[in-house]
Amino acid sequence: MEKWLGEKNVADSLSKSVDNNVTTEMGLALCDVADTIRKYSEVLEYISKEPPNENFFEEMAKLSGGKEACEAFKRFLDKYGMRCPGEIDITKARWEEKPIQLIPMLQSNIRVLEPGEHESKFLKGNEEALEKEEEIICGLKRMPGGRKKAKKIRKGISLLRNFIGCREYILNITLFAAIRFTRRL
Repeated sequence: MEKWLGEKNVADSLSKSVDNNVTTEMGLALCDVADTIRKYSEVLEYISKEPPNENFFEEMAKLSGGKEACEAFKRFLDKYGMRCPGEIDITKARWEEKPIQLIPMLQSNIRVLEPGEHESKFLKGNEEALEKEEEIICGLKRMPGGRKKAKKIRKGISLLRNFIGCREYILNITLFAAIRFTRRL
């Protein structure tokens, strides 16, 4: 793209808000948990205490809205609990083993984002990527041999957007299997 259209770092724009990226989906799911928590002032106050103790699910469930917050949290852990910060190191505690590791991220999401904002930002990023794709295709079509270039680039963009999440997906499956295996030992 730099050679043909003079644009640098186009892949950054094209890889925004891609579907089927487990890391993106995980971030959106965590924001959903934050949106659930923010509905209940007692739960919000509880997770703001420093630091929540290890049996915080039991304590949170006693609060007004606590059961709903626990359910949202546990749904997240059911799907993404095998992950953690620095997840390549299998000796680190996973979120399902130490869920309070997620509290700072939840607090940050609650503080920085409005309810539902994560979804609108994702959709906006997706729109921007699709608009950039069309801009590139139109620019290429105006060049000599542009139809052929545009067809080739459209296929490349499709591959990028459809498979950029594979690395995270494969990493997730591998980590999940490794953790399950080591727990059996």
